[in-house]
Amino acid sequence: AGGPQYCCVDLIAYDRDGDGDLDMAHASPHGITDFENRDGELIATDFFPLRYSATARVRLEARDINHRGLVDLAVIVRDSESLIIR
Repeated sequence: AGGPQYCCVDLIAYDRDGDGDLDMAHASPHGITDFENRDGELIATDFFPLRYSATARVRLEARDINHRGLVDLAVIVRDSESLIIR
């Protein structure tokens, strides 16, 4: 009690920077937070604001979408017109 409250809509572990360790992305009603694994500690590095309805379904996907050899983060929001590809 008394600490910050978080709502997690989706969570995904993926190697965002190609260094061989797992990083993480977290979707909340306010947006997407990207975390980099630095020697076993997850550090929030990026935040992408995103607004969607409380009934929307959100899914994070990590794939090489543009075929450049790097993992991209896609945020799929159903019941909305939002799509973010990082």
